[in-house]
Amino acid sequence: MTATQAAASLLVSQPKISSMETGRRRISPRDVRDLCKIYGVEDQRTVEALIRMAG
Repeated sequence: MTATQAAASLLVSQPKISSMETGRRRISPRDVRDLCKIYGVEDQRTVEALIRMAG
């Protein structure tokens, strides 16, 4: 999935996705949860671990 596709799925701008990917923008726990959903991450322990890292 491209950053443009991810942005469209989340209803955000492509530069926001790019900034999160490169670390120029802090990623929120909500962003992590939403990205996991669109990327198909189904293991709840993985999702929770990623959210903790973002928090």
